[in-house]
Amino acid sequence: MRRFVLALVFIAITFATSGFAQAGLLSLISAAPNNTNDQLQDRSWANTYTYDSGGVGVTEVYGLARIDRINNVDYTPSDSVWMVYSFRVKGNFTYDSNQHPQYLFQYNGWLAHEAPREKTIDSLLGVNGTGSGAMVALVELNSSPSQTDPATDALASLRDDNPADLGAAFEELHSLISNGQAKWIASFGIVNSYDVVLVGSFTNHQADELIALSIVATNGANINDFKPLFSVQSIDPVFYPNYEFASFRFITVTDQGVGGQYTDQGTVIVNYVPEPSSVLGLIGVGLSGVGVHLARRRRK
Repeated sequence: MRRFVLALVFIAITFATSGFAQAGLLSLISAAPNNTNDQLQDRSWANTYTYDSGGVGVTEVYGLARIDRINNVDYTPSDSVWMVYSFRVKGNFTYDSNQHPQYLFQYNGWLAHEAPREKTIDSLLGVNGTGSGAMVALVELNSSPSQTDPATDALASLRDDNPADLGAAFEELHSLISNGQAKWIASFGIVNSYDVVLVGSFTNHQADELIALSIVATNGANINDFKPLFSVQSIDPVFYPNYEFASFRFITVTDQGVGGQYTDQGTVIVNYVPEPSSVLGLIGVGLSGVGVHLARRRRK
């Protein structure tokens, strides 16, 4: 019996230290070393959506980013990690020393964004709980989307930097989540005045985008396991320790010039380190199973 108990404890510890074993993404980004930011490299597609709000036209930019590489390694299964995002265009960023840290001064006049009101992360995914301030969510599929028929498989058809009709892609993602074949993991957005999504001026159809956000909500993971980012170099565009999610320096956005469609390519960073309480919680689940087994043995 002692060997049986020890075996179950070992299994529980192994399960706990594997990044929650809930998603391959979490397993990868929780692995050592934990003194650097985890880099998620993506290709992204976006559409604009305009609606009337009190007689004023409001624009939201929403889209999907396919995570191609994690920490400079091609992710397997391919195309199974996605980033969903939606930003409401707010107007030009006006620096205020009473509201913003000094490092945001250099972005005075950049186009600022805030949390969406129509194309919310919840509505795009068909879920509840990503948070009213959410602007980005990480989503993982159980397996790679089928590429046998790109004409009908919307997610698999999103390739390179070509403009895309994202309606079918979001419908497919929504269906996968509702059928238990995909799950959103964490959302990030506006929590305080430090949090920003800013886009510079377009030159030759391209502009720099800066994303620096806080953790908003998680789905099955401990929200405290998403730690503040590490500073990288003195040329960092923001003070990364103020955030749990950010672009690595800048993302290059390309205006495709066809009906408000955009593509981009860049790297975002997170710092996921499970706390001891997360590990102990999972060990507790394993030990409770041992207790049930022993109780049944005694009744016999």
